[in-house]
Formats: sequence, structure tokens, C-alpha cells
Amino acid sequence: MCDDGPLPLPGSTIASTANLRVVADEDLDLCLGTFVDWQSSLDLMSTLFERTPPDQIDVFVTSAPSLLCSENNIGCAKFGPRPMVAVARQYAVAHEVAHVFEESMVSGRMIPAFEEGFAEMFSGRGGVLPRSPTVGVVNALSASEVDYSHARHFTRWLLSEIGPQDLLALYSSSESSDSGPLRVARIEDSLGLPWREVQRLFWQGAPLYDPGEKVCDFVDGSVPSKGTLVLTVPFECGSEQTRGPHIANEMIQGRYSRKQVIEVNEPGRYWLETTPGLVSLVPCDVRNDPYDAAIWGLLDQPIYTVAALTSFRRAWRLDLLAGRYLATVMSEEGSAEPARVAIHVDRPLSAVLSPVVLE
Repeated sequence: MCDDGPLPLPGSTIASTANLRVVADEDLDLCLGTFVDWQSSLDLMSTLFERTPPDQIDVFVTSAPSLLCSENNIGCAKFGPRPMVAVARQYAVAHEVAHVFEESMVSGRMIPAFEEGFAEMFSGRGGVLPRSPTVGVVNALSASEVDYSHARHFTRWLLSEIGPQDLLALYSSSESSDSGPLRVARIEDSLGLPWREVQRLFWQGAPLYDPGEKVCDFVDGSVPSKGTLVLTVPFECGSEQTRGPHIANEMIQGRYSRKQVIEVNEPGRYWLETTPGLVSLVPCDVRNDPYDAAIWGLLDQPIYTVAALTSFRRAWRLDLLAGRYLATVMSEEGSAEPARVAIHVDRPLSAVLSPVVLE
């Protein structure tokens, strides 16, 4: 979502990174990993598209974006006199920073499907392959009419088909005032194919489930063959790995989070548990098995499991393929107490071990 014009920022600077100056309208005491995440997302865009990001982007974190954004209460990007500004609730900052980077590469108003599809690629979200006609997304007249999941999936497929530079060329040729047929014609020209073939190849070639951009280079724990993995996850706010605390209406109020890469060596039925707090799990790679993709794409959300405060008492059964998974571990509300995460084959770990052993 983009607005034009200058923006005087209320509040005070709470952090600075290589390219971001973070300002807040409230006394937000965010952990270091939150800012590292936002900068890392910008670095990923820069590397992928081989473009230098703006020297400074002002990020205004607010619980009331509608006071500064004309059309919604989630966030917007503003492209008046430098520096460019991203205004957003905490959970939407990466999306709005992507809009700013997009504008720095391709000046002008693209069609909403391109604007939102690009920003959603770096939002941290994934999704299942849509089966509705893509022409409806392409012809959306405003961001509010765009199916974000569909636009994200189609944009990632376009990027894989024509590459970053040709994608930017397509963006540069686009105008928000383009008619529906002209929007379709520009995509046809970029791929050298008629629209019916574009739609067919998208449905046939795009992954059934795409988790979005995930960094899973370093493994924090490996599940042994037919065995158990138990991780103790600390939440130190001064660590580059700790994010949060997540405020109301975003994840869970007052929770810290930390990402852990888990490797499963053999496919099988596993049980996922945590104590205290919560854990979500998503695969690091795309999935094309229909059953597997349907599970991960359920409601376009990661799977969550909640446990009691002092022992493993609630678990989630998962049929996992071999590969890497990204676990987002969240602390108990209002607490920075370390969490323990267990992945155990065949049955919950709490059924075979005394909770005392894990305390």
C-alpha cells in the first residue's frame, strides 16, 4: 500500500541499522533481532535484484497507521522527499519496506497486483497454489481488491520464469492506469506466450505450496533416525536471534520469539511439543505432494501447538518428509523464560519421559 507526499514523523528514534532508522510513536522496547530481521529482508531484496537500497529508509512503527495512511490501518509506504518512509504495525514492517525498495527500483505507480505481489514475497508468509483465474488479480484496481496470497504466488512464479531483471522491466512498463487487456498483454509480451498458456503454465509449474522466502542455511538441531530432538531455546532480548516482544493484534501480546532450523532425516509421523509457550513449524522448501501441500497450506497459516507451563502436555501430530523445517518458538506471554521444544517419533515425548527430566 503506497501513498505519496512528505511525512513528518512523530515519536523518537529507537534503533538504526545500515539502511533503516526506526521511529515509534510509543515506548517500544523491541529486541535486537526484530531490527536485524527487517534489515535482513532488505538485504535479501538487494541481493536478489542486484540493486542498492536507499541509504536511509525511515520506519515508523505505530499501532494506529490510519492516522498517517490514507486507505488502511495496517501500513503504507510514502515516496515524497527523501528519506522514503514505511509506516506500519510491527508485523507489517517488512511488507512496507519492500514497497519502498520497489519504488527505489521502479519509480511510478504499477498495477496493484505487481505492487502487492512484490511486497508479499518478502512479508515472511507463504501459501498454497491458487486455483482461481489469475486475471482477476491482475485486473484489481486497488490494493484492497488484490488477493495477496494469489499475487504473492504468481509473482514468485513470474520471477522464477523470467528472472529479476525482466521482472523489473515488466514492472517498468506497467502503469496503474492500464486497462485490463493492456495489463494482460504486457504479461504476455514478457513471457512470449498467450494468456491462456500463461495461466496453464502457472497452474502446472508453480509449487503447490510455497513457504515464501526462508533462510535455513544453518541447522540448529537434527532429529535422529527414529529418535528424539529436544532443544532449549533462550530469549535474550540483546541477541540478534530474539524478536519481539510482539504486541497485541500481531502475534501474541508480550511474547518473545526465536527461529530454529530443524532437520528431519527420515520421513515419518512425529509429535511436536513445547513448554512453555508456543511453536510454529513450516517447511523451508516448496512442496508438490498434494497431501503434504494441503496440510502446510491449511488456511495459509503455520501449524501451532500450545503446551502447559511446566510440562509437555499438549502435542501436534505431523507427517513430516525428510528435509529442513523452520520452527518459530515463542515464549510464554509476558515472560522471557527459555522454552523447550521436542520432536519425537511415533508418540509424544511426554508419554515416554517424565516431565521432571525436561525441567
